[in-house]
Amino acid sequence: MKVFMLGLSRTGKTPVAEAIAAELGYELLPAGGWAKHSFTTKCSTMDEYVRRLTRHSVEKLQTNFTAGLDHLRALLLPTGSYVIDGERNPYDFIHLFDPATDFAIVLSQAVHTVAATGFELGVEVIAGYLDWLHRNRFIAPGQYRSYQFEDLYARNCPQTPQQSLEANIHRIVDQLRRDLALDERPTAPPA
Repeated sequence: MKVFMLGLSRTGKTPVAEAIAAELGYELLPAGGWAKHSFTTKCSTMDEYVRRLTRHSVEKLQTNFTAGLDHLRALLLPTGSYVIDGERNPYDFIHLFDPATDFAIVLSQAVHTVAATGFELGVEVIAGYLDWLHRNRFIAPGQYRSYQFEDLYARNCPQTPQQSLEANIHRIVDQLRRDLALDERPTAPPA
């Protein structure tokens, strides 16, 4: 069973994924681990890091399109429970996501602090695919959730306790626990 944590850079994916993995006892797998392992460029800003890492990932995928998928498949055991953090490649997601058992959480921010790259826009494709699965009842309602945060990284914008990253993590983990407890799974698409 897998829980996919999806979203653009700096939307809170990793802290939420880490909390879910810790709370549920699941193994955390960074989807981009295969590319980050060989990325050694020093960057002075988050924007520069995202741009350069994306360029590095795309160059690697141009020589081996299934590199990310192959990396994750090698780590996944059939009986394991995982949180996969940061999948952005629609091809990889479609091949890894099992509508019978898996869950997906998409995070976004009302104020986005880092410009999205072309590669990151794969998250929109994945969200469209999840919406299609949901609308046709191939997945249960709780298998796909979307959350929008306020600006999690605002420097001069005090947040209310309800807007804090910790409060949102708690809310998401609680909802996921309820969704995991559901036995209802769709049986057939609508006529």
